[in-house]
Amino acid sequence: QNVDISFQPQNRIIVRNADMSGESNDPIAPIDDIGDLAISRGGWVVNSNTSDHGFYNITIRIPADTLDDVIEQITVNVAKVISVNSDSTDFTEEYIDLGARRSTIQETVDALTELLRNENYDSVQELLEVQREITNWQAELERIDGRLAFISESAAYSRLSVNVNRSPIPMRVDVGEDVHVGIGLGRKYTARFFPPEDYDNFEITWDFGDGSAPQTVYTGLRTEGEDGLLSVPVPHTYHSDEFAPHVVTVSIRAYSDRGLAEGEDQLWANVSELPRIDAFVTASQWDVEEGQPVTLTASFNHPDLLRNVRYSWDFRDGSTVVEGTVASGDTGVEIEHIFDRHRPESYQIVFEIRGDSDAGEVEETHYAHVYVYPGPEIESSDFNPGGTATNAVNALIGVASFAGNAGIWLAITSPIWLILGAIVFFIVRFIIRRQRNVQRVVYVPTQPDDDQEGDERTESTASA
Repeated sequence: QNVDISFQPQNRIIVRNADMSGESNDPIAPIDDIGDLAISRGGWVVNSNTSDHGFYNITIRIPADTLDDVIEQITVNVAKVISVNSDSTDFTEEYIDLGARRSTIQETVDALTELLRNENYDSVQELLEVQREITNWQAELERIDGRLAFISESAAYSRLSVNVNRSPIPMRVDVGEDVHVGIGLGRKYTARFFPPEDYDNFEITWDFGDGSAPQTVYTGLRTEGEDGLLSVPVPHTYHSDEFAPHVVTVSIRAYSDRGLAEGEDQLWANVSELPRIDAFVTASQWDVEEGQPVTLTASFNHPDLLRNVRYSWDFRDGSTVVEGTVASGDTGVEIEHIFDRHRPESYQIVFEIRGDSDAGEVEETHYAHVYVYPGPEIESSDFNPGGTATNAVNALIGVASFAGNAGIWLAITSPIWLILGAIVFFIVRFIIRRQRNVQRVVYVPTQPDDDQEGDERTESTASA
């Protein structure tokens, strides 16, 4: 292929291309019209295709000098144009370089061909080497010719690619009422939307209007007893009230084989500082006897912006939590409580107060500690069956504990007790036996003449 590379310096090789996007209720008709328009202007259709979601595309080539006119024709007569982008690229330098390189290679091929025709070779190997060189250079020439032809054709015929989407079906979206949000207080946002039947792929994008990045979710939930779908909650926190209020925009796109459905809605987010509640708890006494009342007082401020102010007392002793409401303008509540049981550690009292404001709920918690000590012994006149039974059980437990400990000590020291018992036994026995061996001597008065007989009686008595 011979390419004419004659070129005047003032002639630039400019390649112009363009991309368009539009929409139509029936995208097939505009695609056909664009193809016919290209042919009528001396161009042709490069390719065309469709997608599963009603998106159509066609690419045409038309004479470069008709590009602007064709774009205008499509805009006015064919489809609703959404966007047009065109670009121009200067290929002059590349075209000149390729032309110069081609001339050099062509001279090399011509010289090798002349050498192959006139030279006598001593071997077939030498002949084949020359032919191989000629073949390699000719392949390079073909590559250069192809690139030059592409540049020439691109400069002469502009490429125009057109995307035609099916016009979106309007979809109702309800984001709800305007909201009041406190600075630093997170909030979750949802929207209810009503897609056409059989549309089950969703793209839900939230823009909170404060410069943060949009957030996109892809799920819609059905709620019992209500029409439409509810988008999954999206959390957001405003960190400043600068430039407030902010416009919150939700854009929802639903896809199906029939095309696209879309809709959006907006609300105002009024951002402000949360009112502040400061609370403090005092007691008539912090050390109290069990069964005796203690008076607790909670003091707090009552901002004008708060409404529905309520409080709760939790004494953490098993009693019921006491709740109540605060009248407008009140700054304190008082309560009396009796702790029935003493214990070594203190009772932690929790006082909570909360209220509603336009920016959200405000809450404050204060803690206090009361020590409860045991009361005096109960007299008969103040007999308490429950307390008496408890004391009796405790006494029995104490006796049983003492008996058990004594038995354990007796078992441990039993060898010592046995030895001591044996010693005592033998001492007592020795004493008894000794008492039995005491000699009894009976003195009988005798006459002086009877000395011999008296001696015999004495001896007889001793023997006895």
